[in-house]
Amino acid sequence: MWGYRTPRFLYFGRAAARLDDVMGWVPARLTALTYTLLGDRKLAWWCWRNQAPLWDSPNAGPVMAAGAGALDVRLGGPSPYPDGIKQRPVLGGARDASPASVESAIRLVQHGVGLWLGVWLAVTTLVFVGVCG
Repeated sequence: MWGYRTPRFLYFGRAAARLDDVMGWVPARLTALTYTLLGDRKLAWWCWRNQAPLWDSPNAGPVMAAGAGALDVRLGGPSPYPDGIKQRPVLGGARDASPASVESAIRLVQHGVGLWLGVWLAVTTLVFVGVCG
């Protein structure tokens, strides 16, 4: 993991981790926006704006918070890592995650892909018609 914050790996990959943060900034926000548009809009927006900053990753926080809010599930809390259990911020709504919420998450991602394919198709069509029409 780039820039993993343990004494052993503190400086290994730090520049790559920062570059990854910069390069992922726009895609992370577009993904969070997609989840907000396709799920529980009010809760997803609230989670994105209020809970995402609690996460230590500038790009994972918005995606996870908006996704959890869109599905009204709770993510975070005690999490296993190679160097032990870490208490992570709780993101999302009130319901515990379940196998059914995993299926809902898969559908959310699939609908998001469909949304962006539709946007791409519409823009491509408009450009093609504008250039060739």
